[in-house]
Amino acid sequence: MFILRRNPTLLNRTKLNRTLGSVAIITFLLFAFMSANAQTKLLRFPDISGDRVVFTYGGDLWTAPAAGGSAIRLTSHPGMEVFGKFSPDGKVDRFHRTV
Repeated sequence: MFILRRNPTLLNRTKLNRTLGSVAIITFLLFAFMSANAQTKLLRFPDISGDRVVFTYGGDLWTAPAAGGSAIRLTSHPGMEVFGKFSPDGKVDRFHRTV
């Protein structure tokens, strides 16, 4: 009479493969979710006037609707422009430039 035994090494490898596979899938889904919801987070020195906002991104000044939407680049000089400010009439008229 033969007794069938399970190979404990094979059983442990199967559990390990399932665990590693699950971890890989969860990691992939986590990174996919994070990249899908990624937002630009280096917007600095904002100033708001009415329904517009001016901010610094990448060393240039940008403006966008305060409610959200597409931004428009205002400057593109070799130096850095920061601290954009709106004048009382709603125009961006002051900022600091470093070369």
